[in-house]
Amino acid sequence: TLWLGVSLLFGLYLSHFDRYETTYGTLGGAIIFLTWLWLSNMALLFGAEINDVLADFRKDRDAAAAKLADPNEPGVDPET
Repeated sequence: TLWLGVSLLFGLYLSHFDRYETTYGTLGGAIIFLTWLWLSNMALLFGAEINDVLADFRKDRDAAAAKLADPNEPGVDPET
């Protein structure tokens, strides 16, 4: 959804501020395309980082739950 938001905001920017063509000439399209690629890649990397953090959290949570459920695992005696 972040990528869609970046693309939507970038399209909105281009529709309202279309003076880049007169400012940059024929290179304006290439500059705009490269900027869009960069923003899209940043959104993709941000999403990948979030997924990695969530996967680590789930793995740690599952390991802790398995340790609590395993009666053979050494730990604190519940009767003391």
